[in-house]
Amino acid sequence: MRTCPLIPLLLSCLLAACPGDADRSPLKLAGDIPPPGPGYRNAFYQLLGTPFVQGNAVRWIWNGQIFDALVEEIGRARTSVDVVLYIWRPGKASNRIVEALAARGQDVACRIVVDPVGSTPAFQREVMPRLKEARCEVHVFRPLGDDAVGPSLARNHRKILVFDGRVAFTGGFGIADEWLGDGVHERSWRDTAIRVEGPGTRQLQLSFAQHWLESQGRLLPEKEVTAAQQPAGEARTAFVSSSASVGATPADRMTQLTFLSARSRLWISNAYFTPSEDIVAQLESRARSGVDVRLLVPGPIHDQPSMREGQRSFYRRLLAAGVKIWEYQPSMMHAKTALVDDRLVLVGSMNLDPLSLNLLEEGTLAVEDERANAELAAAFERDVQNAKRIDLEAKEIPGFWGTLVREAFRQVGRAPGR
Repeated sequence: MRTCPLIPLLLSCLLAACPGDADRSPLKLAGDIPPPGPGYRNAFYQLLGTPFVQGNAVRWIWNGQIFDALVEEIGRARTSVDVVLYIWRPGKASNRIVEALAARGQDVACRIVVDPVGSTPAFQREVMPRLKEARCEVHVFRPLGDDAVGPSLARNHRKILVFDGRVAFTGGFGIADEWLGDGVHERSWRDTAIRVEGPGTRQLQLSFAQHWLESQGRLLPEKEVTAAQQPAGEARTAFVSSSASVGATPADRMTQLTFLSARSRLWISNAYFTPSEDIVAQLESRARSGVDVRLLVPGPIHDQPSMREGQRSFYRRLLAAGVKIWEYQPSMMHAKTALVDDRLVLVGSMNLDPLSLNLLEEGTLAVEDERANAELAAAFERDVQNAKRIDLEAKEIPGFWGTLVREAFRQVGRAPGR
């Protein structure tokens, strides 16, 4: 979800917007990219420096189920609750989480980092005092104002909760009332999260630690970071943390590698779809090579309608290449997931737009597990039953305005040094 003033930025960029090298990734992958499996895991490690970790149990969390799952896990916590979020706003959802945190044991450390753009001043005014009363330590990531550090768009967009260093959650959710409900009613956003338990949670814990350390200067207790992790399942997981970079960011690297690894299917659900020319070309090439490429994006209900026009500017060329496209109808489609072939999935905070790919602090969990892949595929099939299929004659294909909006977003999200 976007809460920063993007529309004025867009209008100021329209005249300067033009495609070119600024929209090209510094990364140029050559040769055959291995499909999901040992070869892909090796390429993933070479490109990102992040290994896949064995022995994890994963479970999908759909829509408003995230709050039931979080309240349950807060009640189970024995040593620590660590939270980093882009959006936390007052409301019913917030009340549930604050009350659960207040009821936990006094020996449980509670550490929270929120972004001031996503969470808005209402969090600091109404929610933060209650969290402090509940014995939580709360910090704002890169505060705004005259003493702000770093680019104004280099915001924390990660969504991570870690319990006892043993169980973790990530996905597209925030703590706000938009995420209550079933995802098929207008005020109930459609989103996907995942629960992971096992050794792989260490990578999510370290991603939280990066922001915790930057926000207040202290390390996590050594015993929490070095505690032995017991296997809990058979899934392999790898969590990729991404930050702004002059070169290709981890988010960009992971996206390109994963899309090029597809051999039979590549099904994408994404809330904000204005990718780079390189990624668009990869989707086209995968579709033309016979891969079943499907794209599910927001439809008439969108929290940033201008971004929908930008996403639509890609439709004609993607459809011509054989990509199948749907727009979700009942509510805002806010998920950030992809499934590749029959064993790999991605889920996390990353959108396929210039901000996520170039500037924002993002986090994505890659999972190798056939059951998780099949369950996400079934969810995709359910979602398209509530979506409109787009074809080359559809009215949703925009004219010149859509191209201007797309290029303006690309200018706003330009990587440093490009």
